[in-house]
Amino acid sequence: MMKLGKKVCVLGGAGFVGRAAISALTAAGYEVSVAVRRVERYRELALIPGVRLVSVEKQSVDALVSLFKGHDTVINLLADQSNRSETVEEADFVSVTQAIKKAAEQVGLARLIQLSQIGANATQAKSNWLRVLGEADSIIHNMAFSKTSILRAGLLIGEGDNTTRLYKAQLERSTFMMLPNAEKQVQPLWVKDFAQALVVAIKTPSCFNAKIELAGEERMTLMDLAEWVSGFMGLESAKLLPMCQANAKFMLWLGWLAPFKTVDAYQQKQLAVDLVSQQDFSRQFGFEPASIESILSSYIVPHKIRQRYEFFREHAGRNSSEFK
Repeated sequence: MMKLGKKVCVLGGAGFVGRAAISALTAAGYEVSVAVRRVERYRELALIPGVRLVSVEKQSVDALVSLFKGHDTVINLLADQSNRSETVEEADFVSVTQAIKKAAEQVGLARLIQLSQIGANATQAKSNWLRVLGEADSIIHNMAFSKTSILRAGLLIGEGDNTTRLYKAQLERSTFMMLPNAEKQVQPLWVKDFAQALVVAIKTPSCFNAKIELAGEERMTLMDLAEWVSGFMGLESAKLLPMCQANAKFMLWLGWLAPFKTVDAYQQKQLAVDLVSQQDFSRQFGFEPASIESILSSYIVPHKIRQRYEFFREHAGRNSSEFK
């Protein structure tokens, strides 16, 4: 294994992926500096033992050089656009990545890991976002001195994600739901499993200077995933229908007025392609990813004690009168 210290700097740590990554890193004993624009917004992160928040308003080379000094590893999660207040705009993404590369080279950084997405391609991408990610991947992959890894994630799910969270919220409002991208093929991966894989990748030689796809082991459509969610909510009779792209764009335009809040702008960018992979997650990272059942049961199943009793009684086919 590569000899690396325990000091890690995380860019984009305040998003959905970043919070899971910070938890996994600190659990593994790393000292984590998290760069955010406004420290006061994320004080809860600073309460995690081993975490230090650093204010970085602009990702210039000079600011990043100052940030990276004293760290062994930088983890760039800026491709996760789930947190709008910390997002790097698509038009600026490549130039920010170039600044990260220059700063890493100036400080002689040993290790750099970058989040990307399945389908990223600088020349043959299915969308501008995937082209931008492909360009950013090439910039980091071609670094001369740092050991780099490009982690191309598929659909990451978990509490607070931008997919199953929307389905659950919509089904709580109505048992009739229209679903954008219903036919897209995905292999959902628990964000906590992605975070654990990231930690494994830091010191694993097979991950050095590699582009790696990370996806779960169960392939399904987004419609299948939505049906899983409705089932875990005890709503097997819910009516789920596909939504065309024109309607999806209209729902985005309507914003909070939209009758079906199952659309998210970042989700739409991600799902320009099927998020599936032939790469073997367990062989690459040494552990089996969680099943869809265990992932969804951790946050979709009703959590109040009485609700949980009623939920499992119903699914066991038992009547409440039996318990009187």
